[in-house]
Amino acid sequence: MRSQTRFTVNQAVLHGIDLAMAVKSVGRSRGGQTALAGQVNTQGKAVQLCNLVASYGVLSATGNVDKSPAQALSGRISVALGDAAGAGGHGARP
Repeated sequence: MRSQTRFTVNQAVLHGIDLAMAVKSVGRSRGGQTALAGQVNTQGKAVQLCNLVASYGVLSATGNVDKSPAQALSGRISVALGDAAGAGGHGARP
């Protein structure tokens, strides 16, 4: 069986980790709302999280994650912290 579902989560908390608190603990908080969006594709017991976009203030992340039927994870996540996160996420400026 296959499925494709787009999702958006606002004020996200992942596995007990509040993204907003994680950013604040870096030492500066500029406000903002935590959001996570993407697409979930399933085929049997395999799961793909595609086009992931997460953001909170100066923090942004994008990526893709795959979970195999054997529960193995693979993928790539890119994270930007600082002024670059709000300007396209190409990495922090020195």
